[in-house]
Amino acid sequence: MKIISLKNIFSRTTGQFLLIGLLSLSACKDEPVRLTGNVLPEGEVLQGLNYNEHVLATINTTRDAIQTSQATSGVLGTFNDPVFGKSEGSFVTDFSIGAKVQPSVDVLFYKIDSDSTRILEDVELNNKFDNNNITIETPTDWYDHEKWKPYSEVWTVDSLVLSLQYQFNDWYGDMLDKQKISVYELTEGLGSSSTKYYHNSPIPGHNTTPIASKLVHPNDDVPDSLKSEWWSTNLWKYPDSLLNRPEYLWDQFKVSNDIDSGWLDTGFTGHTTTTKYWNFKLNDEITDRFFNLSEDELLNTSAFKGVFNGLYIDSDDNSTEEGALTKINLPTYSSSNYGTRLTLYYTRNYKYINDAEEVRDTSKQFPYIFPINVENVRFNKYKHPDINDIVTDEPEPETLYLQGMAGSYTQMEFPDEIINWVDSLENTDPYISVSNIEFFMEIDTMSLVSDDYDHPIDSDPDKVRAIQRYPIPQNLSIVWQDDKGEFVTPTYSIIVGGQKFTTPLFGSNADQNGNRSGTGELLPRHIYDDDNNYLRTEYLYYFIMRADFFNYVMRNEDGASLNEKQFFIGPSDNSTANFKRVTLFGGANKEKPMEMNIKYFHYIPR
Repeated sequence: MKIISLKNIFSRTTGQFLLIGLLSLSACKDEPVRLTGNVLPEGEVLQGLNYNEHVLATINTTRDAIQTSQATSGVLGTFNDPVFGKSEGSFVTDFSIGAKVQPSVDVLFYKIDSDSTRILEDVELNNKFDNNNITIETPTDWYDHEKWKPYSEVWTVDSLVLSLQYQFNDWYGDMLDKQKISVYELTEGLGSSSTKYYHNSPIPGHNTTPIASKLVHPNDDVPDSLKSEWWSTNLWKYPDSLLNRPEYLWDQFKVSNDIDSGWLDTGFTGHTTTTKYWNFKLNDEITDRFFNLSEDELLNTSAFKGVFNGLYIDSDDNSTEEGALTKINLPTYSSSNYGTRLTLYYTRNYKYINDAEEVRDTSKQFPYIFPINVENVRFNKYKHPDINDIVTDEPEPETLYLQGMAGSYTQMEFPDEIINWVDSLENTDPYISVSNIEFFMEIDTMSLVSDDYDHPIDSDPDKVRAIQRYPIPQNLSIVWQDDKGEFVTPTYSIIVGGQKFTTPLFGSNADQNGNRSGTGELLPRHIYDDDNNYLRTEYLYYFIMRADFFNYVMRNEDGASLNEKQFFIGPSDNSTANFKRVTLFGGANKEKPMEMNIKYFHYIPR
């Protein structure tokens, strides 16, 4: 790994300079500046300088284990990436007993030896589904109450349905490739919510025979008769519409006609709905088991988990098709915002009296929801069978592969340079101050992309397989390992006025709206292509290392432990379910290497 000591950066003929009070200059410009005139005493000069000759040392690598427990999203499916190879996602979760529900019904009574009927309204039943053995008492304040009897009724179970919730555009790959999704019941419990699971943790014990299976693909709820023309021609004709407008998938003219003719309800919104579901009807054995849950099992979480441990959901698709990964919404955050859940549908078959005062048979269906709450245990399983084809020990490769779902990462080491420089400061003069340290990471994927209308994206097969077809992460993150071996956001602490403040290592101070720049955001760069006479847009990721961190290191508050820090760059770790990926130009690339740009001040006294 190439090492460039920072002491070489600040060498001057007058001797080396000491790093003094580090300035946080949000307005620091790319061009050097001179501050003289009425600001400084006559003869004194403050120069703003850049050093951008430092090429970062990088390597493609993996991380041993990524914690995926308490996942807010599950990744499901198999995707054969044309660059990264195969990626597989599955997840495990248990469920909650949900809110206590006691159905309130009207009961029809008849009078013995009489044709009289009477309705008892709002009878609250017990917290069970099978109410066949319930005795409904006749109110004692009814006249001749001993002669009044309720008509018999029968409660039956219809189905137990697993609903996997996803957003219409939250998938990656080929939307039209069907995959077989299978649902397995766990035979072992998952423990408490504090239990840690990782992307490569073994699947807990489970039945090997699925309790439900189904062929699915994203947005498969669009009926054939209402599909837009793009389904049969080219869904990627307008990628922005495909990924941002659900109505793009529907024939709007046919939808309007079907609503007008009554084939669709007046309030039909399926063609604009962004939240979708894959519904799986579970087998009869588990359905009957849920229908026969006791009141205690419906009211006590521990008792419920003694009957039902949870589910493992996986993709069984091993085809050579491209496939896709879909992000599944897991937890429920409110009674009106359920995520993935189990729903038991059961029916009451009973008597009622119509307007002609005739006794007739009828039925009513009730749902009972078992949600995934924030306290439930859930984690993702990821596999990348081809990862060894792109991750090697090659130092400073020209291409860097960044992949979510605990895939390939870029390892970056620069603390050695900082330590070497700090060690060289003992006998220097205090005339250098760093104001900003920037990192620029150039995107290789974008080299094939044009956003100019005269050069449409689908005119070149290679371009179709670039960013429009495979959206790249909007943010990257840099993490390091803490003392417990967990990958966390790099932070450092300083003592001010006796109080300890912990600050992220990367990113500027927050503005008045609470926004911070330099945190790995994606930035555009517009370049005019003289050869083809059009404007091309390229992209890069941008990080700022806080200048006061240098001051922190200089004071030896972190000590030699910085030598042991390894930085890992990958898709934002705000969610371990980020399935997007991108390739970057590495440090060995001569045209667009990964660079560190240091902005600093040189104070020249009289």
